[in-house]
Amino acid sequence: MRIKYEIFQLKWLVILAVFLIWCWRQRASFIYQAAMYEGDRVYNVWDIVFDQVMSPFAMLWLLLPIWLVLSLLTIIELGETTVLIRVRNDRAWLGLVVKKLCVPLVILLMLWGLAIGSTIVTRPFENMWSEFTTSTHWLNFFTHSFAVEGWMPWGAIAAQFLLLALFLQMLTVWLATAWIYTEKSWTVSFLAAGLMIGCLIAYHKQSHFPEWQWASITNWLLLLNARHTFGTFWPAFVGSPLLMLGCVGLIALRRNRIIFAGLFRIKRRLLR
Repeated sequence: MRIKYEIFQLKWLVILAVFLIWCWRQRASFIYQAAMYEGDRVYNVWDIVFDQVMSPFAMLWLLLPIWLVLSLLTIIELGETTVLIRVRNDRAWLGLVVKKLCVPLVILLMLWGLAIGSTIVTRPFENMWSEFTTSTHWLNFFTHSFAVEGWMPWGAIAAQFLLLALFLQMLTVWLATAWIYTEKSWTVSFLAAGLMIGCLIAYHKQSHFPEWQWASITNWLLLLNARHTFGTFWPAFVGSPLLMLGCVGLIALRRNRIIFAGLFRIKRRLLR
């Protein structure tokens, strides 16, 4: 019931419109370049889909800012004193934030997938890679690595959406942890803005610092970039869960420090 209630809000219609505009523009760009530079090779629906799904521009300029705003609004909403009193402890509050954002995350990914899917409805469906993908040339950068390693197209898409979901939830946990330590909405807002700006700068300037290539945000957000940096796809799936566990550890550390500080104050009073 909550998904039905949530999905009919105006914000999702606006987000879907933005996704549709970008996806159709990207589709037109791909078809033009394929006809101009690789006209002798036949492409299929998966080449169009991967050109959108694996786009760093879409991740950094569309999905990332939308999710940061959604997370920030939810954290501020749940940061009310009455909510904090009801959940009683920080870890329970963190769980509440993540739980409440599960539905928006599902809707966001559904709309993203719907916008991408709308660009291939007029083309015949195929379950295999195309000649465009299996041959070597610069336009199939987004698909060739998956084909060479034996991935099925739908499997690579599912893995990319899973990685994206993990990364976005990691951002939520990170911001929620910052809220727990500061309890100030303006501080978390500045952190979210700084994170967004830092990710954009780091991505566009990564070629200037090749020794820090492993730290690029796209390695933890896009399977393809993880493959080219680490030599395999799997490190990308480990990074976000480890950061989330680290945030949970910081919350536990804060709780223990508060308890020990309280016990120390009680002991001092008793010894007076």
